Amino acid sequence: MENRKMIVLDDDPTGIQSVHDVLVITQPTLDNLKEAMTSSGSLFYILTNSRSFSEEKTAEYHRELTQLIVEAANQSKTDFMILSRGDSTLRGHYPLETEIIRQVLEENGQQIDGEIICPYLDGIRKTENDIHYVKTDDGWLPCGESEFAKDKSFAYHASDLKEYVEEKTKGAYKAADCISISLEDLNDEHTVIEKLNSVSDFNKVIINCTCMNDLKKFVCAFEKCRKRYMFRCAASIVKELAHIEDRPYLTKEDCVQEGTGGLILVGSHVKKTASQLAYLKEHAKDLVWIEFNQHKVLDNTLHEESLRVSGELEKVLKEDKVAVVATRRERVDFPGDDPEKQLEMATAISSELIGVLSRLTIRPRFLITKGGITSSDALTIGLKVSKEWVLGQIQQNVGVVRCLEGSKFENLPVVVFPGNVGDETTLYKVVETLHS
Repeated sequence: MENRKMIVLDDDPTGIQSVHDVLVITQPTLDNLKEAMTSSGSLFYILTNSRSFSEEKTAEYHRELTQLIVEAANQSKTDFMILSRGDSTLRGHYPLETEIIRQVLEENGQQIDGEIICPYLDGIRKTENDIHYVKTDDGWLPCGESEFAKDKSFAYHASDLKEYVEEKTKGAYKAADCISISLEDLNDEHTVIEKLNSVSDFNKVIINCTCMNDLKKFVCAFEKCRKRYMFRCAASIVKELAHIEDRPYLTKEDCVQEGTGGLILVGSHVKKTASQLAYLKEHAKDLVWIEFNQHKVLDNTLHEESLRVSGELEKVLKEDKVAVVATRRERVDFPGDDPEKQLEMATAISSELIGVLSRLTIRPRFLITKGGITSSDALTIGLKVSKEWVLGQIQQNVGVVRCLEGSKFENLPVVVFPGNVGDETTLYKVVETLHS
């Protein structure tokens, strides 16, 4: 394990929410990957943004990317392990992504014995008795009963992760065949190692976990097993596998260097985001609010709406104020139940929202992006970032990156704020830290 580089393929930019001082590649090339393979540190991230892709595009992208990783590893003589970082509420192209990765690795002579599934996210997601839970204002809710399970593009029913595997793989992997690492097992390292060493044929291993100490116990055992694994996981286990120490939350001095005004760009429509925006509007009185009406997509005037918002934003930043550019809170859905069409509509809306950032001529002091697809497109399209550096966290599970050379605004701090983390005050606290 000591000489193996961990490569996190992140399906949106929020996965850096548990680490600091780590490189993120947003435009993977052979040279970029070789440089990352031989750099100091035990891991690096590749932003795929695949949660915004169609199934066909996801499959094609992961096949090409995995082959590129193999070539970079061979040329730099570096061993590696891939972690597929996905949403802690189980949305995303699973099992498609890890199946494609496995196929390419095995075509290149690298056998993968099993897949470890660990969607635990510190403080807000847990797995107990194989049931994955989402923390809500009313307590812990089985994930299959949450709003996330009803996602228009990535819906599912099961809360039991073994049953989730069977559901998502359409029976290719049976719930009864999954290996479960229970909370009791974690107290006996030998039992965990024995279970891990028993896995073959890419069978699935479910990690029960209720706190970071549970993860530490698992990682200690995992590092002693002899089988080769791939991970499908949320952010917290990456921190433990890389042995990254805790740090205090970032301050304004850690992040802000130069610029005029600030920008908060919001695309997420989950309930958590709505409550955070309402709290921010009530308590931060000096912000300027600009609504982006994404419903204009229905009458083909979305581009004109994007131009209007751009003009208003430029005026606000010239006055050295902080603007909140947020999509209209009433969600617009594709008329019908076609998940691919829904994804196409969401992508078109995101493209025009990010056009506001692409046209920006005034450098803000900071940018806060809210929502996974919004954050990814803001970085890669709006700011033309090819590489970024993770500074750390500004609140629990809320990461900050700095744009590296070649970006539209070099050294700009970008807060990558997931749509579904924190309580109603968290967004306000982040804004207060950067804008105080």
